[in-house]
Amino acid sequence: MTEQKENQGASGNSWLDDRLARLDAVYRRFGREGLRDYPLHDISLLLSAKELEYRDAPKGPAQSETQKAENRRLELEIKDLTSHMNAYLAGSLQGRNSGHGYNRVLGDAIERGKFRQRTQEKGHER
Repeated sequence: MTEQKENQGASGNSWLDDRLARLDAVYRRFGREGLRDYPLHDISLLLSAKELEYRDAPKGPAQSETQKAENRRLELEIKDLTSHMNAYLAGSLQGRNSGHGYNRVLGDAIERGKFRQRTQEKGHER
């Protein structure tokens, strides 16, 4: 019983609720850029919470306009967080100079000399 009280934050919520509230506040205020300082497991936690929230949201033709807007906002946030996670896993957000994963990989290949652009030969014009 005392362990549960120790695990609760100052707001009276559990540590998980407090962490999710903090992550959501940072994401809503700063977007993806605000999440760059957080570890991958925290971003994954936020994404899972958003997915569960969307799953449990009421759906169907009899919903109000505000509920439709809320569901659409959740869909967009899930897509944005998923693409952020994919970019992080692809390596483009791990302290490299370029912020774009494909361009960074292409630039690295050109620097190493392993990438040759095709030249148009005389008989093969487009």
